[in-house]
Amino acid sequence: MTLSAQQNSIRHAVEKYKEASLTHVHDIHIVTYINHLEQPCVKIWFGRQDRPKHRYYFQSVERRTAHIEKVTKAAEKRVNEKKEEQAKKKGFVPNILIGDIYVSSWGYDQTNVDFYQVINKPSPHFAVLAKIAHETVPGSEKNMSCYVTPIKDSYSSDNSVRKKVVRYGKSQCVNIDDTRLARLWDGKPEYKSWYA
Repeated sequence: MTLSAQQNSIRHAVEKYKEASLTHVHDIHIVTYINHLEQPCVKIWFGRQDRPKHRYYFQSVERRTAHIEKVTKAAEKRVNEKKEEQAKKKGFVPNILIGDIYVSSWGYDQTNVDFYQVINKPSPHFAVLAKIAHETVPGSEKNMSCYVTPIKDSYSSDNSVRKKVVRYGKSQCVNIDDTRLARLWDGKPEYKSWYA
């Protein structure tokens, strides 16, 4: 059986150093040892890293132990947060209504704004969206930019698309394509810019 680069690195550390000991906590691999100067040391690998992220020596075994406890507590917290987030995603039921307006703001040299209106809800996790027009807020146009607001019901049913409603952080969004999400429009004008 061939060992991974990480397994080889850990095995090398355990075999090379005096009083070496290996411990696993969640996705962390911890090797404690005494170096050639008789100092207590630690090497710590996170996840599948080939090389240790932490490589420290300490003035005392107590300080080394305190450092390891700090790292393992942080790992425990990270694992618990990940479990909570997964549970939230699993129990996520979108609250999307027909007539809701979603906005997607995107671009590199310029800021493009697209508005979408929910025209149908075939299932709890999918919505049928239609792209709608927008208008410039009077007096907001300056320096190749302006603020825009959507014009509700300004769509034709032949440009509708079925999209998945997803959770993004604490918000619910709609996947527009591989690179864009649309969030629920908050009623405030959206910034738009263009390049000559």
